[in-house]
Amino acid sequence: MAGTAVLPVATASCRRDRSDAPISRPDAPLHYASLAHVAKLIAARELTSPMLTRQMLDRIAAVDGTLESYVTVMSDRAIASAERADVEIRAGRYRGPLHGVPIAVKDLCNTRGVQTMAGTKVMDFRCR
Repeated sequence: MAGTAVLPVATASCRRDRSDAPISRPDAPLHYASLAHVAKLIAARELTSPMLTRQMLDRIAAVDGTLESYVTVMSDRAIASAERADVEIRAGRYRGPLHGVPIAVKDLCNTRGVQTMAGTKVMDFRCR
């Protein structure tokens, strides 16, 4: 069990990418793009946080049945948070390269109102 999920703030890439180009090839899907690349797209308003968040949620839905990487996917909260970030960005209140970029939060981090199991049934309770 790897992650809880997806709050628009930041993301990580498995590979280090020292440029602002997508990892692999220019037509690669956004889920293979580097943080620097998606942050630049959001800052330039070529991509919105809700668009990116929906694409990441679609990717989770498509592959997580096999990978079983996520314990909890908070789609509604992620979309709502992405929409708030997008309103701020359009209003000129861009907070920096992590603003509006979705992240997955490890299931070891307590989050109010979200079950945190730390990969074990011993932790089977709801944080309040």
